[in-house]
Amino acid sequence: MSKLLSANFARLFRSVWFWACGLLMLGYSLWQAADMLSWAYSMWSEWSGDFITSRAGDFAVPVVIVLPVLSAMFLGAEYHYNTIRNKIVAGYSRWQVYLANLITVTAAGLIYAGAHVLVLTASGFFIRMHVWDMGALTLRLLCCLPFILAVSAISTLLAMLIRLRALPVLVILLSVALLWLPQRLHMELSSSPEMVVTEGVEMVVTVDDKGEAREQIFLKDGREISWEDLDRVPNPQYVGEPLRGAYYFIMGALPGGQAFYLSESLPMEEGVGFPGMAACSLTLAAMCTALGLRAFRRKDLR
Repeated sequence: MSKLLSANFARLFRSVWFWACGLLMLGYSLWQAADMLSWAYSMWSEWSGDFITSRAGDFAVPVVIVLPVLSAMFLGAEYHYNTIRNKIVAGYSRWQVYLANLITVTAAGLIYAGAHVLVLTASGFFIRMHVWDMGALTLRLLCCLPFILAVSAISTLLAMLIRLRALPVLVILLSVALLWLPQRLHMELSSSPEMVVTEGVEMVVTVDDKGEAREQIFLKDGREISWEDLDRVPNPQYVGEPLRGAYYFIMGALPGGQAFYLSESLPMEEGVGFPGMAACSLTLAAMCTALGLRAFRRKDLR
């Protein structure tokens, strides 16, 4: 097993795709760091606190796309050059080959995540204030580990079982779908309030001298009325239970939704929470690995 891992890592670090994906991730991290610094300097006199913890998981969104593509290209080359077949002929069992590839892909994901965190923490030294809470940052990074493992397990499963030239395109489409679904569900959940006011009520938004919205005023029959006094009725477009709970569970259980939660691109109003997300990721990783081992054992390598 150690020789398999040694050979995998030696080939990984020579892989053009590993470094190409790494450059894409580095560019994304530098962009996020620049955005963080710009925001920090603009809020210099108004806010002081933890700038980095909330941005530590920003790598999660691109990883959902980059890691499957890397797996498809890196592991797909083993089929193309009969490397997997040669490993079996050399006496290694199929489960050893599969797990070695899974560990390699997971390590690549950890390297990308670690590089992102290093870029953010290094940029934090340009802000002359306390910019991170080590305990909160450590907790956020620990929550990212099961997520990386789940994405790696899915990526390895697809790359080891599907032998198609169009596999990179397929995994990109799957990754985009995983990222699109939670955004769509979030839109469904947040676009329609539970209660709506009855007809005949006019809402007026007042603005300040800068043209920014200041407050909302409700008018009924020409007179101002408070929000508490408005007649409200249930909104037929509101997504209620149990469908609402199912939507939140799907958003927190799948890697796409977890990526947005870890990067705080979507607010975690309800749902499974970080411990539940970790449990879902570990369960998904175990299921994908078990399925992959069973299917790869029967796979024709000719």
